[in-house]
Amino acid sequence: MACFPLSSAHLGLMKERPEKTQKGNPHGLTVRQHVFPRASIERFATGGGVEVHDLKRRTVRRAGPDDDLFCADRAWAHGPEAGWMKEVEDAFQAVAEEALRRRPPTLNDRQSGAISEFYALWQARAECRHLPMQTIPASPDVLAMRRDYTADELELLEKNGISAFRGDGSMQLRHIMGPVIRLAMDRIKAQMVNRRWSLVEAPAGEFCVPDVPAHGIIPLTPSIALHSTRAGTASINDVAEINAVMGDCAREYLFARSLADCPGISHLSG
Repeated sequence: MACFPLSSAHLGLMKERPEKTQKGNPHGLTVRQHVFPRASIERFATGGGVEVHDLKRRTVRRAGPDDDLFCADRAWAHGPEAGWMKEVEDAFQAVAEEALRRRPPTLNDRQSGAISEFYALWQARAECRHLPMQTIPASPDVLAMRRDYTADELELLEKNGISAFRGDGSMQLRHIMGPVIRLAMDRIKAQMVNRRWSLVEAPAGEFCVPDVPAHGIIPLTPSIALHSTRAGTASINDVAEINAVMGDCAREYLFARSLADCPGISHLSG
């Protein structure tokens, strides 16, 4: 099964709302799922938020790290979100903090591996955040399931990383998105074999962050980015080139500490 990249067709068809939890969310299921981690967004925030260019609405506004634009709503199940996805994010954040503290020009194999894993996760989640449907209907050959789980039982199963069919043989699509995202990550990482990540620092100008990563670039702060093919100091023209690449690949939004300080993206406001 392929990922479901965002398209105008999908945007026109997305009318089915994500399934709500029971009142009060008694099992603590994750509903708001960050595509790009909250901790990473916060490194760009001033006054509690970042400046966002909403490309669909052609507006610029300030937004907090938990803004709707940054989050999917139950696009994958709780198990992957709280399990292996969190492990990938935690490993990346540890490497990012270490890199920001020590400023090595090039990251080692262990660090580069953790960064590539995160980059693949970020891209895969961005591709898969908009589901074409919420419910997978039952096969015409299915009359009924042997067990009709209650809403509470289904939520408890999800909390423990277990997927289950409903009494009518249907299933929520989010339950298969974990494996779909894993497969997408394998595809993305295959294109980055043996890449060694490096720090790129910008004395002038600032980096923006797209909703979908592009060309092996992960901005860490307004002035520091991880790059898979270049290292060292970036001139203002280099920053403009990097931002232009990221901006041109953005689908729904890009954000920055201050968009006015990001060279290379002025053409997007036209």
